[in-house]
Amino acid sequence: DRIKIGSSHSFRMAAFLFLITDDTDIYTIIIHYLCSPKSYKSETEVISVEGLSVEFNATPLFEDVSYVINKKDRIALVGKNGAGKSTMLKILAGLQSPTHGVVATPKDVTIGYLPQVMILSDNRTVMGEAEQAFEHIFELQAKLERMNQELAERTDYDSEEYHQLIDRFTHENDRFLMMGGTNYQAEIERTLLGLGFSREDFDRPTSEFSGGWRMRIELAKLLLRRPDVLLLDEPTAQLDPIAARNFLHALFRVNRELGCTVVVATHEPELMADYATCAFELVDGAVRAVENLGRFKCEATLAERGALCDANAPAAVSARGAWFRYGRDDDWVLRGLDLEVRQGEVHALVGGNGCGKSTLLALIAGARRAQRGEVRSAISAKAMLPQDPKALFAEERVDEELMEWAHIGGYGADEVQAMMGELGLADLSLIHISE
Repeated sequence: DRIKIGSSHSFRMAAFLFLITDDTDIYTIIIHYLCSPKSYKSETEVISVEGLSVEFNATPLFEDVSYVINKKDRIALVGKNGAGKSTMLKILAGLQSPTHGVVATPKDVTIGYLPQVMILSDNRTVMGEAEQAFEHIFELQAKLERMNQELAERTDYDSEEYHQLIDRFTHENDRFLMMGGTNYQAEIERTLLGLGFSREDFDRPTSEFSGGWRMRIELAKLLLRRPDVLLLDEPTAQLDPIAARNFLHALFRVNRELGCTVVVATHEPELMADYATCAFELVDGAVRAVENLGRFKCEATLAERGALCDANAPAAVSARGAWFRYGRDDDWVLRGLDLEVRQGEVHALVGGNGCGKSTLLALIAGARRAQRGEVRSAISAKAMLPQDPKALFAEERVDEELMEWAHIGGYGADEVQAMMGELGLADLSLIHISE
């Protein structure tokens, strides 16, 4: 006779001990799985996605998507705008529920999520904003202070309640020490310095920094929480090419030193080619493994527009000796700027983060005024698309928002529908703008 384990799948995380005697009856043992055998994952997996489907107003975005993210992976999640990269990250972070399917994460795995649009307080310094990562420590510290005050005020030293209070204080104080309550300041400094900030930056208001540097402040807050998985939505979108590569290099140094898994959603996969260990592409409602990110590398060329421009065309925008700074005691962002852009011309405004590109656009659009010199525009109808367009939205759905702006511009419904088709928005017209 023999013992048979009646299962066609390997069974892990279990041990069997059999004591066989002459009086022992031998039975077939059948193992019943509590869920699909596919759900019993490898110890290296930190996130498992199975049969994921997402629909918006009956329009499918993903259909029956399955994949696995392992420890220490550096993953590029690529796809064109509107493919669903941001939605996928929100689902992985637990901030949004899929229509169907399962996203499984071990209980001891923590996830940090950096959204594409961040909310930072302009009333804090860089150090003050980074300290928000330790808000739980501050709450515990305040609790200990209250308990200590109560111990000092009470006189029933022999009562059971007093001794219970001492026990609770001791337990919470041990937690406080284990969480780094006495050395968090040094940890903040190390993290900020590692992301390129100087000590002189620590006491500067966050409002003085460009979008790229403000993104680094938010990343610092995530790193200080020591997550097992980092989900980053377009973190290099507001960075110049050099800053983007420096950021990715710093990010994946964190991946190596801390051992955390990194997932970066990007529409610029060529930037990730030298850093990612694997990649997934979102296309046509499916997630496909990308064997070679290098295939996304391409040479971007600017079309030669000179032949289309009239050298005698009048100036559309001009600046003469323009100076600008944000505060009376701040450094000048623009110094004696001279500029002329003729009608019909196409200009690329390039420069490192914080050099004044957004400031100059705001001057041209009339959103700000130069303190010295002048910036003139011969065109009454101007449009500026800021880095964060969220503040421009007035409606909830895509079609409602476009019709609102079409009314301002004098366009009809048919023209709006045609434009939506050209920009790939036709299937997204009923979706909430936040999605």
